[in-house]
Amino acid sequence: MYLKEFELRNFRKFHYEDINSKNSVYFSNPHGLGNLNIASRTSLLIGPNNCGKTTIIACLDKLLSSSPNFTPFDFNLDYIKNLFDTYSKDVDADFSDIVLPEMNFIFKIEIDDSDDLVNNIAPFLKLSNLSDRIVEIHAKWEIREKEDFIFKLKEINKNYKNYCSKHPDEEEMCNNKIEYDRFQLLESKNFRLNYYNASFEAVEKFNINDLIMIKIIKANKISSENSLSVALKKIIKYRYLNDEENKASYLDFNNELFRTAAKISHDFGKNYTEDINKTFNSIISSHQIGMNVDLNLDNLMEQLIKCEYLENGKLIPEDQYGLGYTNLVVIISEIISYIDNYHDDKRNSQMHLIAIEEPETYMHPQMQELFIKRINDAINELLKNKQKNLNSQLIITTHSPHILNSKIHNGCSLNNINYIRCYNNQPEIINLSDNNITNSDSKNSEEELNFIKKHIKFKISELFFAEAAIFVEGITEYNLLQYYIDQDEFLRTKNISIALIDGAHAKVYKTLIKSVGIPVAIITDLDIKRSGQEKGEGDDSTYKQIDDINDRQTTNQTLKDFYGTDNLRLITDKYYKDKNLEVCSQIEKINGFYATSFEEALILTNDGNKILNEVLNEIKPNIYKECSINKQLNKNNSFKFQLKLTDVKSQFANALLFKILTSEDTLPQLPKYIQDAFTFIKESIKEHHS
Repeated sequence: MYLKEFELRNFRKFHYEDINSKNSVYFSNPHGLGNLNIASRTSLLIGPNNCGKTTIIACLDKLLSSSPNFTPFDFNLDYIKNLFDTYSKDVDADFSDIVLPEMNFIFKIEIDDSDDLVNNIAPFLKLSNLSDRIVEIHAKWEIREKEDFIFKLKEINKNYKNYCSKHPDEEEMCNNKIEYDRFQLLESKNFRLNYYNASFEAVEKFNINDLIMIKIIKANKISSENSLSVALKKIIKYRYLNDEENKASYLDFNNELFRTAAKISHDFGKNYTEDINKTFNSIISSHQIGMNVDLNLDNLMEQLIKCEYLENGKLIPEDQYGLGYTNLVVIISEIISYIDNYHDDKRNSQMHLIAIEEPETYMHPQMQELFIKRINDAINELLKNKQKNLNSQLIITTHSPHILNSKIHNGCSLNNINYIRCYNNQPEIINLSDNNITNSDSKNSEEELNFIKKHIKFKISELFFAEAAIFVEGITEYNLLQYYIDQDEFLRTKNISIALIDGAHAKVYKTLIKSVGIPVAIITDLDIKRSGQEKGEGDDSTYKQIDDINDRQTTNQTLKDFYGTDNLRLITDKYYKDKNLEVCSQIEKINGFYATSFEEALILTNDGNKILNEVLNEIKPNIYKECSINKQLNKNNSFKFQLKLTDVKSQFANALLFKILTSEDTLPQLPKYIQDAFTFIKESIKEHHS
């Protein structure tokens, strides 16, 4: 048995409007796997800051406590406002059909074969939901007494009427008053947590805490210079007290500590307090002081034992070691402590969640990449000589693309990744998996999936933490666009990710882009198909400038896929657009010609620009001499020049960027199709935040 899905309704950020609301977190199945692999057993909660990752963990922490309790501000405020707006302000209102405020939480449990925990959820078992082996548990935070709630609501209405009669000119203040009074009705004393099965029948004498436990590891717990000692001494003390060999000698050890303490107390008292007591006796004859050394196992562990790092055989105080390593060790220590206690008390008859919040804190990127692998190695080492199976479900909240990479590459899958996106400040949880990130209609879906898994390491993972993204094919665009974004007054204040997809592979990401939901502009080349002779090959060859695209085709696979044709006349009609996605290419003439690539579009747009001319002359002096007139590019040679740049694109991009950064001359202008891509990103971001 394991927790398959958890849904939040009207808790804090997560407003539930209808069945289309995306408020469910999906968890990995920890059973049925061969070797222990933390990556494949781990569920991720990813997304930008303030999207709701911590809210989900906080909700689970509240629900799975021994005494669940919620405050008025745990309610989604939009939900409460909309609900209260339906309440009449009339003192004689009936309220018999009133809809009461509630928060609803749905646990979906999947039953495994030969599951020994079924008895724990017997009241929720229904024949109707056993076919798919899913059991639903509805936990509702709802009003204790409807009549009492209505009575208080009527009293608030009376108070509102009296207040308004005394302040007839203060309509806004009157409305604020009734809203404030109604909000007080959400106090926890007016609510209780009730449980229901999938048929909405009440289940008595049940507590979700008896079925599911959660261990939360807050990774930023390095709050003092002895954080490591605090974490490790807890483990050492537990292991000492549970060591069978120590149990027999524990009493003798405590007796020895007592004897030592008594001797120290006696010696110090006799030698150093006698003259003090004589002085006191001369003032207050009936009072004296004594000395007692409090020495026991607890004090020994807390005060006298220190944990330090060993490096090259030498002890180093923990406050002199890097925060990243200390953070990692503290996380592992918490897991060690959890595993040590795993089969204590009633834990063996429960499901277990381990939540690690933002483990990337203090860690450099390489350590973040290795995080899941190191946790995996540590747990395997712990379990090697223990008769224990780790059936817990691990969930990690993070905004680190490096940890996301580690999860994907070590687990060889994109399963169990919960991406939280925000639209108009409303979060949506998108469950990613190998099945829903590729184009299901594609004949090469498996190949596309493998490509994404390998390629996602290269900047693509930033897609999940950005406000918008721009996909580019070539190194020139990749190097230059970030500079131009930084010059844009609006875009430079936004988190824009630029992803180099290295060729016309953007079509592979079509489904993933739709799932992520943020604005994405794909900048791709027109790639006009030419004959060999038109590309300067063979005798009587030429470098054909294209001023008419009738009867011309593209070789660009991305354009073919999105437009469903290779006909350039149709492709150049307008940009391809589908909700959050726009594909921008050189669909309009620039200086009289259609550009086939970014480099040619840049040349045609800036044929008279001093910076561009100087860089091209520096990179390809002989070609520049052929293709320019009086130190200015000849637009009629734009295709020839861009073709000659093919083998030095990286050099050209770096030289151009250097010249842009160091020159005071007029900057080259971006081609219009890229400016249009920027405009799409701007307008889409504004729409998302409107």
